[in-house]
Amino acid sequence: MIGRFIIECDPDYFEDAVHAARELFYSDNREGLITAKYGDRKEVHMFAKRLKKSIRVQQVKP
Repeated sequence: MIGRFIIECDPDYFEDAVHAARELFYSDNREGLITAKYGDRKEVHMFAKRLKKSIRVQQVKP
């Protein structure tokens, strides 16, 4: 299956955004979700939301 994704984040956190999009893509959740990653003294939150024909992922906090 092919999906359309809109990703807005720092390039350093691109893999985290892809993980959030993949998690929402394969879940039954129809609304959205927030994922978090704790790394080198930084906490990264990604918000993924389903739109009509795509999934949008935005970085919430660096």
